[in-house]
Order: sequence, then structure tokens, then C-alpha cells
Amino acid sequence: MSDTDAVLFANEAFYRAFADRDEEAMEDLWSATAQVACLHPGWGPLFGRDDVMESWIAIIRNPVSPPTSRPLQPVTIKQKAPAVMQTAGAN
Repeated sequence: MSDTDAVLFANEAFYRAFADRDEEAMEDLWSATAQVACLHPGWGPLFGRDDVMESWIAIIRNPVSPPTSRPLQPVTIKQKAPAVMQTAGAN
């Protein structure tokens, strides 16, 4: 599987877990060994798996969180070693 295919696969799995509010699937998506960071819209950056997972569990469990589906915009993959970034919509 190419790097691009791997990112697109992970993107699809992420949005499936998010839309289904599947905590276990979301936990499986975030690395337990590599450094992770997350930036939710309107939040400051979160660093470390514990803080990132705490934020996602709170969002998933929040009964007033809006329903979510995968983005309808085309996905653009930008790769700069050693990181890969996925964005949706405008470049």
C-alpha cells in the first residue's frame, strides 16, 4: 500500500469511527507508541495520546455533539518527511 493509500484508508476509518461514535475504533486509530497531536477547531493544540484520547472520548460521549459524516470535499494529501498531513477542501 502506498503512503497516499494508507493516509486515505486511515482518513476513512477515522470518519467512520467518528460518525459511529465508536470509542474503541477511535482508540485504535491513534498510536500508542508514536507522539501524537490533535487540533480541534476552536481549541488549542493537544499533545500526547492521553490528552488527545480524552478529548475524543468527551466529544463522542457528548449527547449534544452534532452528527458527523466524512467530509464531502476532496481530500488533499501533503507529505513532508517525516510527517503526513491530510486536509479537506481548499488547499
